[in-house]
Amino acid sequence: MSLDTAPDIFDDVTRHAALDHLVNEELRRLKMSEDASQPFWMAALLVSIVKHSDEKLDSQYHSIGDALTFIRKDAEKDGILTRELKDAWRLKSYQKIRNLEPLWSSATLSLSSRYDLAKPVAVSSKFSDPDLPTRYYGKFCTILQSWGTGKSRLVTELRRKGVIVVYMNLRQVDDGFPPRDAVPAQILTEDLHISRECYEARCCAFFAAIFGVLQSNLSEFLEDTHMNVAAAVCHWNERMCDTKSQVRHAFFRRVRLEYDKVFSDIAMKILYRDSEPLPTGAYMDIPELKFFGLRRLLGAGRVLVGDVYMTGAYKRIISALPQIFLHGAAVNQPKLVIAFDDSHPLCIKNRFQPSHILCKAISAYSYIPHSYHSIWVVFVSTTTRVADFVAPQSFSNSARVSEPGKLSFPPYTALGWDQNAPNFQSLSSEETAKLDRVICFGRPLFSSLRRAGYNVLHLAHLAGQKLCGNKAFDPSSVDQMLAVLGQRFGLEISFGHPESVERIERGVTSHMRICIATTEDRAWSFTTYSSEPFLSCIAASTLHGGKYMLRDGLYTLQRRTYSGMVSIGQVGELASRLLFLLAKGLFVRAMFGKDLFVGFQSENDWDVELVDCKAVPLIKYLNFLFGERSWPPEALVAFKDAYVNFSHWVAMEGNIATLGDPKQISANGWTQRHWHRTSALQCCHGQPAVDKVIPIYFKPQTGSSSPGQVSQIFISDKAQKKSNKFQLNFISRKNLMIDCTSTCPYIAILVDFGRPNHAFDAHWATAGEDAPSLRIYAAGTNTTTFPFLKDHPYVVEVLRHLISSGKISHSSSDRSGFAG
Repeated sequence: MSLDTAPDIFDDVTRHAALDHLVNEELRRLKMSEDASQPFWMAALLVSIVKHSDEKLDSQYHSIGDALTFIRKDAEKDGILTRELKDAWRLKSYQKIRNLEPLWSSATLSLSSRYDLAKPVAVSSKFSDPDLPTRYYGKFCTILQSWGTGKSRLVTELRRKGVIVVYMNLRQVDDGFPPRDAVPAQILTEDLHISRECYEARCCAFFAAIFGVLQSNLSEFLEDTHMNVAAAVCHWNERMCDTKSQVRHAFFRRVRLEYDKVFSDIAMKILYRDSEPLPTGAYMDIPELKFFGLRRLLGAGRVLVGDVYMTGAYKRIISALPQIFLHGAAVNQPKLVIAFDDSHPLCIKNRFQPSHILCKAISAYSYIPHSYHSIWVVFVSTTTRVADFVAPQSFSNSARVSEPGKLSFPPYTALGWDQNAPNFQSLSSEETAKLDRVICFGRPLFSSLRRAGYNVLHLAHLAGQKLCGNKAFDPSSVDQMLAVLGQRFGLEISFGHPESVERIERGVTSHMRICIATTEDRAWSFTTYSSEPFLSCIAASTLHGGKYMLRDGLYTLQRRTYSGMVSIGQVGELASRLLFLLAKGLFVRAMFGKDLFVGFQSENDWDVELVDCKAVPLIKYLNFLFGERSWPPEALVAFKDAYVNFSHWVAMEGNIATLGDPKQISANGWTQRHWHRTSALQCCHGQPAVDKVIPIYFKPQTGSSSPGQVSQIFISDKAQKKSNKFQLNFISRKNLMIDCTSTCPYIAILVDFGRPNHAFDAHWATAGEDAPSLRIYAAGTNTTTFPFLKDHPYVVEVLRHLISSGKISHSSSDRSGFAG
C-alpha cells in the first residue's frame, strides 16, 4: 500500500475548513482526548474524516473495523498513516489526510486532476530523457474518446494545477459546446486549396502569434500581481478557460492581428527571395500564386517556411518569463498546454493533410537546442486519426514518422466514467427507473446537460442523435444499426475483417463507442460500449419504435455476423444475450407501454421512469420467456417477492469469484451495484460453469424494516446437438470460481440451443450445502421452448443463424472444467 499524496481534493481551502469543523465537533462529542493515540481512536478519527468528505473518500472506511484494518496494514509497512493522523489531530486540520489517494472513492479518482497531469508529465519525461533508445517527434500528444466523456474538461482542468492553458476549439460549425473559436479555426482549417508551403507559413505565423501575444499578456498579469507567478497564471486561466470571457475574445483578436503581421512579413521575404515583385496593398492577403516556386527554391530537406519567426517567438517567451518557464516547478511538470479541441478538421486531406504540417511545426520548436521546457500541444478529438498526426513518408522521410527513429505518443483514452454516480448506499433498490438517477451512470455529460437546463425530451432527443450520428434514425444505415444494437447487446467487432477498422473509427467518432486503447502502431483500436443504462434505454426505444425496426436491425446483425465482422462470441454468447434481453424489452412494453417513459407528464419531470429500467416480477418474466409453466410450488413461494431488471449487458474481464482478494467487493455488493445500474453480466471467456449472470432483487415485505436482498440467475449456453442436461448440476454458487455463497435462493438455467427438438424441465433443488435453487433446462431454438417468439418469427431465424455460425463443440464449462 502506497500512501501517495495527490493534488488537492477541493479547489479551495474554505471547504476543507468547513469539513474540519464538522470532524472536530463530532470528535468532541465522542470525547476524544487530546493525546489519543490508540488504534481505536485513530480509526474513529479516520472514519469521521471519511464521513465528512462530501463523499470524495471511500465509503468502505465508514466502519471502525475497516478503518482499523487499513491502519494496521499501514503500521505493518511504515506507519505513515498513523503519524499523519496524529499530526492532523494535533493541528485539528485534515486536509492532508483527504489528499491521500488510497482513501479516495472511485468517482474522485476519475475526476482527479492527478490524472490530468499524469499524461503530460509522462510524455515530457520520455521526450527529454537522453537515455531512451528512441526520440519522439515533437511535444504533442492526443486525447481520443467518444462524445460526452469529459475530454474538454480534462484539458481545461489543468488550470487548477498551475498550468497555463491556451484552449481553442476547431469544430467546423459553431453548433455545439464548447463553442468554436473562429480565429484559430479560420487560420488552421479554412481555405485549404493552397500549397503546402503556404500552409507552412500559416502554421509558423500562427504559433509565432500565440507565443508573442501570450508573452505580452502574461507580462501584464505579472505586473498586476506584483510578480506573483501563481496569481498571474490563475488570473490568466480563469479568464482564458471561460469561453464567454471578453479577455479571451480580446486575446484571439490580438492573435489575429499579430498573425497577419507575421504572415505578411514571411510572405514579403519569401517573395523577395523568389525575385517576384510584390503588388501594392497585396501583402496582407498573399495569393496562392505567389508561393508556386518555393518547393524548387528551398529544395529537399528544407526547413519550414517561416520557421525562424516561430522559433524566435518561442525563444523570446522563454527568456522573457524565466520565473514561469525556467524556475519553480519540476522540469517535467507542464508549464504551458496549447489545446486544440475538436481537432478532426486537421485530418481532412486536400493537397496535404493539415495535421502533418502543423505537427512538423511543433516538432521544429520542440528541438531548439538546450530547450526542454515543458510546453506541450494537446489534440482532442473523437476521431481515431488524431492518433496519427505525424507526417507520412510522402511528406518527409519515413512512414508514420517524420525522421528515422522518431515516434509519436500513443493517444490518451482513459477518461473518467461514472463521475456523477451517486453513493450506492444512498440509493433505493426500488427506484431504478427514475431518469434523474439513471443519467448519473455512464458518461458525465448527460448529468451536466441536465444541470445546464436541458429538459427531459431535449436530452433524450440529443442522446438519440448522438448514438445514431444523425438527426433521425435511418434503419438502412449499417453504422446506425450496429450502434443501437451494440449499446444494448454488447456487440464486439472482429479482428481481421476488411471493414473492421473503418467501422470502429466511425463508431467512436459518430456513434458513442468507447475507445479503450490502441495498439502501439495505431493500426487497431480496442473499443466497446460501456455500461450506460440511459443510452441503452434510448437504443431500446429506437429498436422497438417502429413496426419493422427490430426485424431490420436483427437482419442487419445477421448479415454482419455472417460476413465475420461482428463477433458472435467464443461460445456463441451473442444469441443468448439477444434472447434474454429481447424478452425483457418486449415484456416491459407489454406491461407499461411502448413509449420511452412511463407515465410521462412534464418536460421537466426528472422523476419520470424509463420503461426499460422498470423492474418486473421474476416469475412473470419467466412465464413470458418460457411460457406458462407448472413451476415447483417451493419456487413460487421463494420468489414471490423477487424481481429482475436489466437494460443492457456488460462484459466481465475476470472470473466472478473474489478469490479472497480484499480489493474486490463481495458477491452481494457487486450484485447490488449491477441491480442499481440495471445491467446483466456476460462472463469472461474461461469462466467455469456459467456464461451469464442476471441480478435478482427480493423486495422486503410491507412493514419490514430490513433492506431488500439480492441473488442471481446463472445461465449456461450450449449449442451442441447432443444433450447437455446433466451439466445443469454443475451450476453452483459455491463453485470456487463463482463464490457467491448466500442463504437466498437462486436460479440456474441451462439452454441447449443446438438440440433439434423441444425439451423443458424445471425442478427445485435443496440438496447439499448450497442454497435452494430453481433449476431450469430448456432445449431447442423454437417457439415451443420460447413462446414469446411466436409474434417475432424472424428472431428465431436470426438466433438459429448465430448458433449455427458458431460451430460450437463445447462451452465455457467444458473448456475449464467444473467444480461441484
